[in-house]
Amino acid sequence: MSLPMLEELHLGYIKTDSLDALFSRLDAPNLVTLFIEDVNPAVPRSPYETGTNAEHLLNYCATGFSQHPAAVSRTSMPFPKLQRLSLNRVHASVIEFGLFMSAFSKLHHLLLLRTPNVLAALLLDVDATMPRPALTSILVCPVIQPEVLKLKQLENVGAVFVKMGVKWAASRGY
Repeated sequence: MSLPMLEELHLGYIKTDSLDALFSRLDAPNLVTLFIEDVNPAVPRSPYETGTNAEHLLNYCATGFSQHPAAVSRTSMPFPKLQRLSLNRVHASVIEFGLFMSAFSKLHHLLLLRTPNVLAALLLDVDATMPRPALTSILVCPVIQPEVLKLKQLENVGAVFVKMGVKWAASRGY
């Protein structure tokens, strides 16, 4: 499905079994804003939960490749112009988030709502040779102690964070 004028997409999912196959059929080269959200009310997720629910989707968004039999192969990145990303209750491993985040070099704004492991992935990426997003702001809600420590570690490697209520914002990319 070709949507060349699409600039913003809000994806709410209950199950992720075929989301990578669905995304593989979506051609939105001018997508600037992406909001991904687990809307399954039957599965309460806490910020401390470590289970995964979106690794195949994140992998597809990062690489354009899916092992799903219904997926369409791609020769380019699915969303090359992505600048704003919001994740709500999205759970994946630090490794998957690292691959996912490294795919969006033009990403400026990141909103994390009850989504663990992204900050840890950004910390792992600090010394890596993989490309990093050009983040100018990171908003985290709720800010729990592990996130505070990770934000402080990111601050120590060159990102400047300003505390704003329950959110943190980066004044410069890291």
